[in-house]
Amino acid sequence: MISYQILQGNSYDVVRRLFPYSIGKYRVIITSPPYYGQRYYGQALDEIGHERNAETYVKELAKIFSICKDLLSDDGSLWLICGDTRRNHGKLMIPHRLALKLVETGYIFRDDIIWYKKNNVSSSSKDNFTQAYEVILFLSKNEKCFTAMNRVRSKGNEAIGGGIKHHHHTWFNMNLRIEIRKRLLKFWQLYTTQNLRHQLKNSP
Repeated sequence: MISYQILQGNSYDVVRRLFPYSIGKYRVIITSPPYYGQRYYGQALDEIGHERNAETYVKELAKIFSICKDLLSDDGSLWLICGDTRRNHGKLMIPHRLALKLVETGYIFRDDIIWYKKNNVSSSSKDNFTQAYEVILFLSKNEKCFTAMNRVRSKGNEAIGGGIKHHHHTWFNMNLRIEIRKRLLKFWQLYTTQNLRHQLKNSP
C-alpha cells in the first residue's frame, strides 16, 4: 500500500527537516515551483517568485534543489516544470538560467522537454508570440539514472516510413545520376560524330 505525508512550510526549512534520515532515500523528485513574477499566493511577502530580480530567484531555487540532490538516491533524478517571464518585451530565459545554475551545484543536465499546451490562451501582444508551452527540466544526480523511457517513448519518423523515404531518396538520387550520365554520354557521342562528319566533309 502506498503511503504519503504532506509537509507544509517554507520549502528550504521543510527539505532540511528531512535530514539526516532521508539522505539517498528518494529516487525521483517532481515539482513545479512558483514562476517568477507571475502570481502572489498570499502566504508571505518573501514567498518564492517575488524576489527583487531574476538572478535572486534562480539562486534561491538552486539553494533548495542543491539540498534535494542529497536526498536523491545514486540513480535518482529531478524533474522541474519551469515557466519563463517577460520584461520589457524580452524573455528572461529563467528555465535555461536555472538549468545552468543547477549544473554548477553538481547536477547533470540530461534534457529539456517542451510541454506543449493545446488549450493555451492567445496573447494580446502585437509583437510577441503566444507562450503555448512550458519547459520541463530533466536532471540527474549521477551519470547512471533510473528511467522507464519505454513507457513514455513515442515513435519518430521511422513509424511513418521515415527510413523508407530515406532509401527512396537515395534510390532516386542514384537513378538521377545514372540518367544524367547517360544523357551526357549520348550528347558527347552525338557531338563527336557530327564534328567528325564536318571534318571529313571539309577535308581536301
